[in-house]
Amino acid sequence: MIRKLTQKDNKKLMRYVLKEPEINLFIIGDIENYGYESDFQTIWGEFDSNNNFKAVFVKFYSFFIVYSAENNFAQEEVAAIICEYNYEAVSGKLELMEDLKPYFKNAEINSDYFAKLDSPKYLKL
Repeated sequence: MIRKLTQKDNKKLMRYVLKEPEINLFIIGDIENYGYESDFQTIWGEFDSNNNFKAVFVKFYSFFIVYSAENNFAQEEVAAIICEYNYEAVSGKLELMEDLKPYFKNAEINSDYFAKLDSPKYLKL
């Protein structure tokens, strides 16, 4: 089941996206900064039969971010919702985006790389 999320979902959603905080930096930041009731941001979640998250996707103006911890979600349904909007770009983990690509005509997959600093000992202050 896919539905729009509200503030009531926040605690459970944050536990889900914090499994990979570096990947979900924009999802987490957008929710923390703009919440669930913004005119330019909408957040959806897909749930399994036990009401656990299978995926989350966020519309931020004309940009979408898709996340699934296990990449086991209703890709066609998620893509259909995204295609209802005049989207400019859709982003997410590379393996997830490659699976979603067939649902987006003329889509181009671009790779971005993240760096994570695990220890401040490498910083020169």
